[in-house]
Amino acid sequence: MPEARSAVTLKNSYDRPSITYVTTPSLLRIGQYVSLNCTASAVSPIHVMWYKGPKVLASGISEAVFALKNITDKDWGEFLCVAKNFAGEDKKSVILRILPESPKILNTKKKIDDASWTLRWSAVNSEGHRVTSYTVWHRVVHVARDNITREKPWLRENMTGLIYHKELAADTPYMFAVTAWNRWGESLLETDKILFISTDFPDRNTKKTDQTLHTEPETSVMPSNSKQESCFHEQN
Repeated sequence: MPEARSAVTLKNSYDRPSITYVTTPSLLRIGQYVSLNCTASAVSPIHVMWYKGPKVLASGISEAVFALKNITDKDWGEFLCVAKNFAGEDKKSVILRILPESPKILNTKKKIDDASWTLRWSAVNSEGHRVTSYTVWHRVVHVARDNITREKPWLRENMTGLIYHKELAADTPYMFAVTAWNRWGESLLETDKILFISTDFPDRNTKKTDQTLHTEPETSVMPSNSKQESCFHEQN
């Protein structure tokens, strides 16, 4: 009898499922597609399932695939793959890391008649929290006599609120954009969220024609992406 029990134990151990592959997602952005694959093997049939919390998202025999076709901020977090058969189970989890979306600029007026100007944008939520770190991107646009547009380098300011004050120069076109940060990185600069304005007031011969009321801006060739670092990060 002891030998029989030992043989059964050995067989059960041999039949225990093993997860052989699970997707390791890269850093994701809102609206992207991701497919989570989980494959397991054993001598006996295996039931494989994807979970998020207590909810079963997908299941299959020896393999389970769960596809997210249009990622939203609510999809962040841990996804668990469980492979089961009569001999036992195996588990592996993956984390979906999702960058925040860029905020929407609330200013609608394109012709500005005052040098003292305030940029405003909407609040962004990420991973269940309100984002507190933003970067304002701005640049001056010059139109030459031959009607060729020449843009100066982007300048950037790190902010912790939802407004940005700037002293504008007379008779000058500007471009503004705002990106948001969470613990994974910076949102994508969306071209349809860039604000174009131009000033329509006389030159007052002020020396502070292109300075902000905050700190001196940093220069950059182009708006940052998810790989850029910032000293401002969302506090979770």
